[in-house]
Amino acid sequence: MEIKYPRAEMLIVLGEKNYAVYTDATLNEISRDKQQASRNDDLEFKIAKRKNGSFWYPTCGDPIIWTTALINKRVIKTILEVPEPKVKLDYSTDDYNDVPF
Repeated sequence: MEIKYPRAEMLIVLGEKNYAVYTDATLNEISRDKQQASRNDDLEFKIAKRKNGSFWYPTCGDPIIWTTALINKRVIKTILEVPEPKVKLDYSTDDYNDVPF
């Protein structure tokens, strides 16, 4: 099973506001796409969004909904690599019936 997680964070500027957008593209893929595109080209990325349509961020607690977005090359200001998440698996046989949810 392949779990899809954000690999890069792009800081984009829309109007006067800065937004952090998480994507499944690697840092190298984004850099290569930016170099090959002209100033006004739109680049296609799979980005992480929340159920309500806003941008997903790591501490929001909502599941990721992946959607395709066209982002203009000139609004991408910074690209940061996101480390692979460390996952802790619990293989216990306890069915957790006594835990209230």
